[in-house]
Amino acid sequence: MKANHEKLEQLISATFASAGCAGAEADCVADHLVQSNLAEHDSHGVIRTKAYVEWLREGKMHAGRTLEVVRDSGALAVA
Repeated sequence: MKANHEKLEQLISATFASAGCAGAEADCVADHLVQSNLAEHDSHGVIRTKAYVEWLREGKMHAGRTLEVVRDSGALAVA
């Protein structure tokens, strides 16, 4: 089944926003998931939405967090 990726991205973003993510964060997650599908990495695409939303609701993942990179050596980063 073919889907319009822009509409799909809007739907996924709205899903994450309703699960507690701020607008920019929801948009970023949706973009990454849809882009994974477009790059044919389906196991890392929108199929992950259900699990990620469940993890947010269960407290296994947290919205609104940022990382500080303390070391970046190109192929490896420590946050």
